[in-house]
Amino acid sequence: MSYGALLSDEHGIPFYIDGTLPLRLIDVRNFTTGNAVGYFFLFPDDGRMRFVFAKANNDGYFYLQRGNLENSDWVLNNSFPSGTVITAYIFGYQVESSLPNWGMAIWNEKNECVIHNESKVLRGVSSLGNPAVNEQSGMYYQTTLGGNWAVAPTITGGATGVINSGGTRPYSNFFYTVAYFNGSQTLIRSHGSTGDTVPGGVSNLVVINTRCKLNAIDVSKY
Repeated sequence: MSYGALLSDEHGIPFYIDGTLPLRLIDVRNFTTGNAVGYFFLFPDDGRMRFVFAKANNDGYFYLQRGNLENSDWVLNNSFPSGTVITAYIFGYQVESSLPNWGMAIWNEKNECVIHNESKVLRGVSSLGNPAVNEQSGMYYQTTLGGNWAVAPTITGGATGVINSGGTRPYSNFFYTVAYFNGSQTLIRSHGSTGDTVPGGVSNLVVINTRCKLNAIDVSKY
């Protein structure tokens, strides 16, 4: 870029460059669980890029899925105790539909407002864990952060095997992320869909850890 506008955060990282759309908060959705396992519709499968971070006021798990038996919308699958409140923060590339009463605004060549002083851009994403160490990444990673945080919903690992007690049958357990905010601090970890430990009597056990980092944001900024 030879000339134009460039906006950066307090760490000097650009979040807007002239001629681009910033990645900003476009929706906040709140859901209350009615049973142990369920799903909530987040946004349509319209081909537009979005990024999701989520938190809950209880321990459990959630993950994103494209479509289910009802339609092809993106849904947030989850398992929490009944009455748990889940908050999803959805970020995307989208022009501003309204303007603040005062402040700064930038328009593009199509006369569309691309950013103003009240736009909430995605910034300060923390990548947690060490992929080089199995026990410090993916399905085994766990940390507690002070304050109000949300994590990107994702699968972090899984285990399969054969249950031999009470009759032979397949065993599977997949691990997903959770950000549990208790009002003062946030537990970020992976949670197994059938528990965090392997039950007794399982043979041919295979455990696969994705060794991914868990991406989280401080949602007090939003």
